[in-house]
Amino acid sequence: MVPFLGKARYRKSEEIVACILNAARDKSKKTRIMYESNLNYAGLDKYLQKLLDCGLLVYIEEEYSYVVTEAGKKFLDEYAELKDLENRLPEYTDLFESRRRGLVKRFRVRAETE
Repeated sequence: MVPFLGKARYRKSEEIVACILNAARDKSKKTRIMYESNLNYAGLDKYLQKLLDCGLLVYIEEEYSYVVTEAGKKFLDEYAELKDLENRLPEYTDLFESRRRGLVKRFRVRAETE
């Protein structure tokens, strides 16, 4: 048995969807998607049905496999852009904080001379 390492992290639904779609990029069976997306069977079933209904996945009955549609690929592309923006957010936070400090400093200087 592997000990639990660290605090549990709850994922947002769009992160789970992206994991499922990434796992199904090259025709994947349910078990592979389940392991790669780190979901239990019931959770995966719920998401797979939603993704099929939304047209992001297609089920190939003869092969018992799922494959990502063009809409699913578009979702993944846009999700990757959002994650990139999220990762760059600290840069913008630092820039904002620097400009805010400058503004406050200038305002105080003007207030003292008035």
